[in-house]
Amino acid sequence: MKMIKIFSLLLFMGLFFTACSDDDPAPNPDPNTQVDPDPDTDPEPDPDIDSGYLTAFGVDGPQGRVIYFDISENVPDNLDISNALEVGLNVRPFGIGDNPFSWNSNSQTITKYEVDRTDLSITVEGIVSLASLGFNSTFLTPAVISDSTAYFFDLAEGVAIEWDYENMVINEVINTETWLDYISGDEFAVTIPRVIGDKIFMSIREYPLRACCDIGNEAGIDATVAVFDTVSKTLEYVSDDRLMAAFNQIRVDADGSIYIVPTRENAFIEPYYDYSGTASPHLVLKMNQDGTFDSNFEFDLASVIPTLEKIEIVPTVLDGKAIVQYYDSRDVSLDTVAFDDRYSVPRSVGTRSVSVDLTTGEVLEFTALADYDFTDFLPETRGELYVVAYSQEVNPFDVSHILRINSFDSYTELSAYRNIAAQFVIKLWGD
Repeated sequence: MKMIKIFSLLLFMGLFFTACSDDDPAPNPDPNTQVDPDPDTDPEPDPDIDSGYLTAFGVDGPQGRVIYFDISENVPDNLDISNALEVGLNVRPFGIGDNPFSWNSNSQTITKYEVDRTDLSITVEGIVSLASLGFNSTFLTPAVISDSTAYFFDLAEGVAIEWDYENMVINEVINTETWLDYISGDEFAVTIPRVIGDKIFMSIREYPLRACCDIGNEAGIDATVAVFDTVSKTLEYVSDDRLMAAFNQIRVDADGSIYIVPTRENAFIEPYYDYSGTASPHLVLKMNQDGTFDSNFEFDLASVIPTLEKIEIVPTVLDGKAIVQYYDSRDVSLDTVAFDDRYSVPRSVGTRSVSVDLTTGEVLEFTALADYDFTDFLPETRGELYVVAYSQEVNPFDVSHILRINSFDSYTELSAYRNIAAQFVIKLWGD
């Protein structure tokens, strides 16, 4: 009996001290002890990855080019189709803000993708179909005018499509004058639209050079730009007979100056076609913000590059200076090149590069891009600038490269891909 009383007393004392200790701080846990989380508490979400880059690239096959999306924390050193999302055959990829998109001309659909910032996985967020609109179009990259609105253009059909890319709906289809109504006959294409103020500029690219050697409608050879006013929602075509229009592009300087620059096909007209016009293949022209040509400005690149045979591309104009990649007459003469070899023979000898001051006419050798035969300067993406460049090992465009622009004459190569065609780089998020 005495033992029972003693045990009861000890048990009571233990319960008393346990109860009194509830307000005392808990002892420090053993750092080597694994503690199970409270099942009633949600786990902490995975942290966001600091930055995300979309690289679109293509792999050529017998039926065309298959497009892929790679999402990485940095511009990738290597592109591997096994780790990329296959977007589709002959689709046109682009990006707006945080989202990749693709345009499929066969199904007439735009697909919007979402990227998970915690693991860089990519999924389809939405699809909008244009098939019900009743025309079959091949659109270029859309012109983004606000945080939710962009425009697609099909000037052959004579339509401008206002698109809400946030909610993936078509707001409006606007009928415009078609390019073929404006000037009939030749095939044509439109360069990537440029949004400048409240207007969208698109340079018309003529295709009179598919067969030798009938120039077709000479009136259509003048440089022409389609200008769409986003306020009045009207489109007009403006032309200038000083510059040929086989292939010109729009370049916008940092100060907002708008330049129309020549490129490769212009140089084919005089050697291969019976052309009696006076337009120059090598002029640089300016446009005003209101969509008219500046009649007081023209710069003839041939006047300061006396051995200029054929311009390949003017990839950028910065601070009034143009980078010009061209073929030199000391290396190749189109007068001795057959029509069917007009691309392959010049590319086999490679380009030269200079910078040209469009105010003073000063020409300086430009060696920063000397290792590349063709360059495409990409639009600014979150304060960063990139170039997709191509070089050849056996054939032109064997190797594509991604370069980061440090300054006008300084570039850093980030990657090189063999038998893969890099399309563009977009920084989706990050400081």
